[in-house]
Amino acid sequence: MTRELYTLFEKKTGILMNKVSTEILASKKEKEKFYKHFNSVHKLPILEAIPCFCDVLRAGGTYIFAEEKPEHPFTKILDKLATKIEHFCVLS
Repeated sequence: MTRELYTLFEKKTGILMNKVSTEILASKKEKEKFYKHFNSVHKLPILEAIPCFCDVLRAGGTYIFAEEKPEHPFTKILDKLATKIEHFCVLS
């Protein structure tokens, strides 16, 4: 459904996974297996898999996390994701 809908509207599509178990992302082999599975099911590029960060959840949206904590791994992932999206959109 995702492919057909976005193709119909001529929109580039990718998958962003959030709150992924850190055990899956800790091992390069497990991460590749996880990505391959999602890619085979959805036939879409995976932009990023963001692990579950308890401190981000605890913040509860009371402030802009990335602005308050620029050195946090979550913020670094967001920066990397923004770059990927920019390149993803330019390549279309």
